[in-house]
Amino acid sequence: MTNTAAQDAAMLAAVRLWIKNEFPPSIPAPPPTPVPDPTPIPPVTPPPVSGLPDGSDKAPTGLPQLPTFFKSYPVRPPWQVAGVDYRVGINTGIVLKDPRKGGLPSGVNPFFAGNSSVNISGSNVILDGWDFTGIQLLMGGNAGEHPTNILVRNCLFAGVPGSPAVNMAWNNVGDVTIEYCEIRDKATNEGIINWAPASKISKCTVRYCYIHDNPGDGCDWKLGGQITFLYNFVYNQALGGLSHLDQMVCGDGACDFQPFKVDYNFFLSQAVIAAGNGTQGQSFDGNYHSTAFISRGGSWSKNVYINRTTGPDPSACVTFGLRIETSLIQTGTIWNIQDNYIDDTGGRSPRGFGWMFVRNTHYGPNLGKAVLSGNIDLVTGQKPANWNLTVS
Repeated sequence: MTNTAAQDAAMLAAVRLWIKNEFPPSIPAPPPTPVPDPTPIPPVTPPPVSGLPDGSDKAPTGLPQLPTFFKSYPVRPPWQVAGVDYRVGINTGIVLKDPRKGGLPSGVNPFFAGNSSVNISGSNVILDGWDFTGIQLLMGGNAGEHPTNILVRNCLFAGVPGSPAVNMAWNNVGDVTIEYCEIRDKATNEGIINWAPASKISKCTVRYCYIHDNPGDGCDWKLGGQITFLYNFVYNQALGGLSHLDQMVCGDGACDFQPFKVDYNFFLSQAVIAAGNGTQGQSFDGNYHSTAFISRGGSWSKNVYINRTTGPDPSACVTFGLRIETSLIQTGTIWNIQDNYIDDTGGRSPRGFGWMFVRNTHYGPNLGKAVLSGNIDLVTGQKPANWNLTVS
């Protein structure tokens, strides 16, 4: 049946009245429901002051080396990181002096051209603001010298292939502090800092240093003593072509070390390693060369360790990140390995060591312990079980 025009008009009026009553103009349309982000990412910038003793309060002047580094990660450390949130190395505005031209302080021998070196022979010496490019700095390089209380600050070390930046190899140096320095382009198997102290209680402190692009060994701690390594940025260390490289190592033989303190550092490796080359990471067990090696534990904590190296074959790699043998730790003492942030995506050792290579093979006679806790995978934000355990 067909409606008349009057019937259609009446029906249309009724519909309009219903719409007016149901949706009056005084009631706004409801806002759209927000859709939550399915993968929220925490902020990459930490608070200006972390509340932790991260070294930022005494950082050198200038901009950090890699200020946006953590933006590619879902998590980051809650403290200020050396090289990312604050700069390390030589303070800005300092004009470095040339040791070849004289003016070295008392207790320091003049530049010796025969082996391109400067030797600290006396004690209570401060070397501040010197350019040792092409020059090796010696401490106690001559018989009968026993320098101690040495401070090396705001100095540049570069060049001199085959020689350490700072050489203390003669078993006669006391306490030494190296801070706010830059060490680069060193290719040696002796270590960029070659430490062989006068006694097992001699102290070596390295802090706020920018250590980068050294194809040879990193710091080489021999004989023993007390090592403190804080607030440093170490970049592409020991990724060259020399044999048996180590990014950091405690020397062979009957060494006797006080508790280590290796905290709040940034260790970054992200180069392409050539075929047939490779390096060990950080070894605190004397390379298994002597059962008389002993450490009294210490701390390797709140560091950022990143291995993003690549290479054409599995052997062209960083074979492990951190190695400790608990049977070479003094009985009753502990290595605390805590709250580190790790990216080991470059870890591809053919023996499958990975970052954490802490174990007890019963090689030595001791019953020390290593406690690993709070260690976080930067890539996943998780705490892998094999990075968080106790080895005794």
